[in-house]
Amino acid sequence: MATVKLVLDKRRKKKSGAYPLVIRIRQAGKYVDLATNQELHEHQFDDKREVVKGNKSLNKFLQREVDNCKNKIIHLEQMQDAVSIEQIKALFGKSQKTESTIAEFWHQEAMRLTEIGKAGNAGVYLSSLRGLKRIMNLDIPFKELKHKHIVYSSRMNGQYATLSLANLARGNYMVKIVHNGTTHVTKLVKQ
Repeated sequence: MATVKLVLDKRRKKKSGAYPLVIRIRQAGKYVDLATNQELHEHQFDDKREVVKGNKSLNKFLQREVDNCKNKIIHLEQMQDAVSIEQIKALFGKSQKTESTIAEFWHQEAMRLTEIGKAGNAGVYLSSLRGLKRIMNLDIPFKELKHKHIVYSSRMNGQYATLSLANLARGNYMVKIVHNGTTHVTKLVKQ
């Protein structure tokens, strides 16, 4: 099982003399650090108790963050027999940057929505994804998305698919699916 601890990252000393406080997740001799956006001097942090000295509200916040990490890892471990550090990194968005396809990104976004309790929105995303996959190839990375894909509009058995050029220019990807008189609009923001 992975361990989750609050630690000062003493490898990254700031000009002020403070160190970043991170949540360190260790699994099978490897680890990943998650930023807490807190910087502390050594005398402000108790390593053994993993608390910030004299700041109860910050300690409550940090404990919630640590508990949230532990719960996510427990959930992952319950779903799989063996969990690697790479899977943990991916769970927290720290995996190596690989270019995902539009379909993969869309599916990951639906999973994220389900995790945060927005299953209805996730269902619309997945429904839209299935509909759009029928009429165009979504197994391409975002960087290969060309103008012909953006203005692509097809009518096939009463279905329309449109990618909005204006939203693409702003970094947003919006897909509108019309199927049997029902309109689904899905907005994806490329990270």
